[in-house]
Amino acid sequence: MTNSKRHATYFLTVFTLSVILRLFQITAYADNSFGVGLIWSYDQNTHTLSISASGELNEMPDFDDPENDLLSDELPPWNNVINDVETVRIENGVLNIGMNAFYGSKSLKTVIISDGLTIIGSGAFSKCSALKSVVLPDTLKSIGADSFAECISLNDPLFPVNLNVIGSGAFSGCISIKNLRLSQNVTTIMPLAFSGCGNVEKIDVSDKNPVYLSIGNCLIDRNKKSLIFGCKNSVIPSDGTVTSIEPYAFYNCNGLESINVPQINGNSFHVCEGAFSGCLSLKNIRYFGSKSELETLLKYNTDINNEPLKNAACQCFNFPDILQNVWYANAVKYVSTANVIVGYQNGNFGANDYLNRQDAVVILSRLSRVDITAFSNSYAFSDVPLNAYYTAAIIWGKKSGIVNGYLNGRFGVGDRITREQFLCFLYRYAKHTGFDTETTVDKRFFAEKYVDFDTVSPYAVDAVCWALEKGIISGRTAD
Repeated sequence: MTNSKRHATYFLTVFTLSVILRLFQITAYADNSFGVGLIWSYDQNTHTLSISASGELNEMPDFDDPENDLLSDELPPWNNVINDVETVRIENGVLNIGMNAFYGSKSLKTVIISDGLTIIGSGAFSKCSALKSVVLPDTLKSIGADSFAECISLNDPLFPVNLNVIGSGAFSGCISIKNLRLSQNVTTIMPLAFSGCGNVEKIDVSDKNPVYLSIGNCLIDRNKKSLIFGCKNSVIPSDGTVTSIEPYAFYNCNGLESINVPQINGNSFHVCEGAFSGCLSLKNIRYFGSKSELETLLKYNTDINNEPLKNAACQCFNFPDILQNVWYANAVKYVSTANVIVGYQNGNFGANDYLNRQDAVVILSRLSRVDITAFSNSYAFSDVPLNAYYTAAIIWGKKSGIVNGYLNGRFGVGDRITREQFLCFLYRYAKHTGFDTETTVDKRFFAEKYVDFDTVSPYAVDAVCWALEKGIISGRTAD
């Protein structure tokens, strides 16, 4: 026999033996008993691993973490095919899924669990990066720690109505989850259960849940009055429902761009360590407390991987010149929270300062949320220079029909704005943005009510009557 024929025969023999060994390896594990009253089988054609019950006590044992070199004796009996499995089916009668049962499966996409199962063990599906869909049974009561940790492809889980416990880190790092809906029976959510789920947009909790509630897309512990998980669309309630933010509540929430941290009945809001750590897009923090408390907040939420937070526009809105009980306190809080009027660099709001014409237009431009940067290099009035802080706002206001300026071609930069001038700006802004500016009350009613109505300039009469009718102003006194 020639050498080439020997080599060919040798190769064919080795290949055939490897195929036979592979088939033997798969079939050797097929229909094998394990644990207590359980049988598993693997279909290599459909890449489906099935686990069924064979007796009355059908409990799956716990297994070692396969990444732990010190603990590698107790691996699942299907460990040799774990990275070929695409579907896992847990049949009716299986009581639990053991710890680390499918840990790190690279190809697992779908998990279907039938009724009867009550517990998913810790790390059961951890790091199954391709896992997209999980069907959880109505009988499920407990999801263990890190059960689905770092399942980065997992879609919104449909939590069953009887679920009671969600373990620590159970869904940590599941970045594809967008909606969380929890029933009235979820009464224990361990720390960091949803940590790092940075793309969640909506959080709903049943109104009948005695322990947890959701307000403003915040997951809240009723008893502790603490926010335990927040998402990129969270608005922290300021009605006293929440008084603190738990550690790492917003951890790695990359979609969060701005947040208002309120003040409750004059008391500062407590923010725990790491609450905003890893929030790489967070650029605006509005904190209604002291500057020292804000500095503490930043200290415990900034690390080497969170540079944007170090440079974020973190502002303190506990204005020393605004008393809590003054008649305009709520209005100040409203405009500062909305970033419409933010106060001075020295920390004061400037409650008794006059408003200039240019600043009035800046306020309206901020209220509109329109990007006005494109207007910064245009001329409109002789007294408006290029690239001043108010230039783009004034040009935007002129082109939008909100401001006209004086007859001499000047805008009036530095002039105090009168009440009627500001109402004209506001009236035209309302028209520009599509609000209804029609009035139904005859002008003579206001002329009879206010003794100084005849001093209103003719160009401002419609705007003043509109503002009076809509309740925007009511006059300095009754007459």
